[in-house]
Amino acid sequence: MRIKKWARIVGVVFQNSTDQFIKLEAQDEIALSQQNSLQPYYWTERRITAAINQLNLAEVLNHVSYQLSGGQQKKLQVLSMLIMSQPILLFDEPLAGLDAVSLKNVMQLIKKTVTDLKISSLLISHQRVGVTEFVDYELKLADKSLTIEGEVKEHNGQA
Repeated sequence: MRIKKWARIVGVVFQNSTDQFIKLEAQDEIALSQQNSLQPYYWTERRITAAINQLNLAEVLNHVSYQLSGGQQKKLQVLSMLIMSQPILLFDEPLAGLDAVSLKNVMQLIKKTVTDLKISSLLISHQRVGVTEFVDYELKLADKSLTIEGEVKEHNGQA
């Protein structure tokens, strides 16, 4: 599959936020994602502004993305990829550097977006506190074995 076609299907939130950024300022990063969004009717100006406020990014929109704190970079990175809204989103440690409030806000935004847009997502995290209540399934990879941790939540009428 050609990379351009792949990029329209699969979005990846890299572990290192700065590897993701293309534009210099945070507002330009969001604008670029908005221009390339696969769900422009969902990601209206109003919804984007609400997400920016939810993630407490309004005050840093005119700052250089690379000079934001690690937590601010993560929030900008996640928001940018959610706006892109590829059918499959892979999140590699999207919660690194976030305080408890920011973690909850990011997880709420991810959960709402993937639910509303029926996006398939895989979130890789070493952190469980504040995360497990937002996921449908929790898988554990250890000793070359993948197992389901705890009970599987009911999902669309199926276990």
